[in-house]
Amino acid sequence: MKLKLYIHILLFLFIITYSTLTANSSDNTTNSYGYRFQPEVINSILQKETSIKNQKILMEILNQIDDIYGDLYLNLLKGDKITIFFDPAHGKLADGRWEGEATGRISCTGLTEEMYSIMISRKLYKYLSDNRYLDIKSTNDFLGVMKEESDVYKNIRFSETVKTANKEKAFMIISVHLNNISSLFKASGQVDMPGIHITHGENGYKYLTYKRSSHHGFLTLYNKYDVTGFSKKYASKLKKRLISHGLKPNTWEFGTVADDRFSYFVDFPISLIFECGFISNPKDEARLRNPEYQEKIAESQYKAFLESVREIFGIDISGKKIKKINDISTDKITLLKLSRIAIFYIQNCDTQKAVSTIKVIERKYNRSKYRELVKPYKKIKGCLIKAEKYYKRGKRLIKAKKHGVRYLKKAIRLFRERPIFVSYNEEYANIINNLLKGEDSKTSKKGRQGNIVTSLDINKASRTTPIILAIEKKQSLREAIQKALSPSPQVEKKLLKSFRNSYRYKRVKVKKYSKKKKRYVYYWKWKKKRTKFTIGIYVLKLKKNLVVKSVKRVSQIALNPLRYQNHQYMKNSYFAFQEKHKSL
Repeated sequence: MKLKLYIHILLFLFIITYSTLTANSSDNTTNSYGYRFQPEVINSILQKETSIKNQKILMEILNQIDDIYGDLYLNLLKGDKITIFFDPAHGKLADGRWEGEATGRISCTGLTEEMYSIMISRKLYKYLSDNRYLDIKSTNDFLGVMKEESDVYKNIRFSETVKTANKEKAFMIISVHLNNISSLFKASGQVDMPGIHITHGENGYKYLTYKRSSHHGFLTLYNKYDVTGFSKKYASKLKKRLISHGLKPNTWEFGTVADDRFSYFVDFPISLIFECGFISNPKDEARLRNPEYQEKIAESQYKAFLESVREIFGIDISGKKIKKINDISTDKITLLKLSRIAIFYIQNCDTQKAVSTIKVIERKYNRSKYRELVKPYKKIKGCLIKAEKYYKRGKRLIKAKKHGVRYLKKAIRLFRERPIFVSYNEEYANIINNLLKGEDSKTSKKGRQGNIVTSLDINKASRTTPIILAIEKKQSLREAIQKALSPSPQVEKKLLKSFRNSYRYKRVKVKKYSKKKKRYVYYWKWKKKRTKFTIGIYVLKLKKNLVVKSVKRVSQIALNPLRYQNHQYMKNSYFAFQEKHKSL
């Protein structure tokens, strides 16, 4: 077996060496073994890969990039088309309900999100399918919906979208959605919609946010890891066109947001989601049902696509005949290949090779016109290095029978809620649990304070873990406690009494006459006041006897199960009576 492996490695190295010598004259040719000649910077990475399986996968990725993005003009001259894959927006679940109904994505008039997506997708499909150089793909049932042959389609996972789009050799993935403000499934980002919402920050963490004002407007979520710049260009062009038609963008980054919370934003080079507006906002909803308004959206999307193809890939496909504007930069394609290699290694938890590849990207492109597109990868590199440092330190301390769990938790925390690091989340959690269940911790592990740790449960809460209490409109304090902590009837009674008897301290400015200075003076004083629980978010600290130690009202707080407990949003309440499930 070893001899066969060595022969394979030597054969691959010979192929790579030969390809390097002839790359300048034969960039687009393929040798007898199926390996295409790649730029020297790519070959140097391939030469260091000793796994034949990884070599094969990497070459498939590189070959697909060459096929789809390498020379669009030549492909179109040969009769090929640019394939756009439509991702179905939600759809019918196995139980026969629309996902919009099951998850609260309902408009102010009672229609599900899918109804609006169908109307707008049909209009956009017509524009795209009328272009002789474009080929539109999707699931069979959603394709039938866009062609107006049916009104029903099934829900599929994002991972299934990516798999099918890759199979169809799609140029990009596009998805048409609508926003709303239902109780648990909110639009993400720094939003200003009325009520209490789950939102997302740039670090990928979930937050509970209370806002007072109304939310409206369109929004394009584009792939932040797209180094071609196409996704970002499309979002920018679309926003400009929609504004020219009188449409208003969302306040979250003014309508164009670099995102990474969806699997195809990680697993597919060019992808975006267009949120047409808020179906929970009566004014937005009325516009979104208007055929003329839908037409403006679809036309703007189509023209933004054509302009982006022209500016990024140098071809004009707006007329009957294709026009070549300029040659696509080989640097752009090489950068795209390097980015996909880096993501491949990240998804395989190979930190050393992922960091090494990103360093190559930095050296080659950090001072070029692509430097802004490289920034997300620099952040990934920093995150990987930091997590690896925490992980190694924690592992070392545990082996030395010391308290190293906190460093392992820090490593996991860096990866939480980000699809690009999903493999690391699983890998680190498994390794850490195995360490804690090892020979040094067969029955228990004592920490610095003598606490017993039997497993790594990053969501476990204690009696004194601070509580996140969210009180929504027309909700009593008792109902809020039930949702936040899910306690037994006896404990609920004690908590309700404790909460009602709690006090808040407020710093107030006091005016007092000074006999010495013979005038009024002002000074600050802490004023004790009984807590009045109104609509909003509160953080409460309890003593062991359940007496409220402190109450603080906040407008936003991270849903961090390592620091807070809340049964409604994190399923980690210490007081939960019926359910002790601790996962976020």
